[in-house]
Amino acid sequence: MPVMIIEREIEHAHAHEVYERIADVESYPTVAASILQVQVTDRDGDRCTSHWDVAFRGGILRWVESDEFDRVNLRSTFEQVDGDLAAFRGSWSVQDLEPGVRITFTAEFDLGMPSLAAMLDPVAERALRANITELIDAFSSEQPSAGRLVAADSTGKGQ
Repeated sequence: MPVMIIEREIEHAHAHEVYERIADVESYPTVAASILQVQVTDRDGDRCTSHWDVAFRGGILRWVESDEFDRVNLRSTFEQVDGDLAAFRGSWSVQDLEPGVRITFTAEFDLGMPSLAAMLDPVAERALRANITELIDAFSSEQPSAGRLVAADSTGKGQ
């Protein structure tokens, strides 16, 4: 299953403020054009269920995920429980660098089409990377060139 890691260091940002932007998944459609809708249901403390509609290659991917928010450690995890993908799970974390922060997004996904994986996985990864980069730009309120992206290959090791 492909693994993607994106890191961005942002100067002059406050870790808790950035984390709260990440945890506000319902706001994502207002800052990322490809995220059409996020509806949160079943809130229970630091857990919820979220329903996603995301534009993907002329169509719409839909899924439901379970989200958990650890505001003390500035880490969120998510895992698809139903939807168009065979599997989708990952995490967001914010590390305080004083001054500034490091945002890390990690995801594993499986489109559920093994015979087409070699062709479709890179397309899906590019789309996901573009979506996450757009979100991080919004969370940081900085231009794309202000941060440093770190790519990872399918083993999770940097390229």
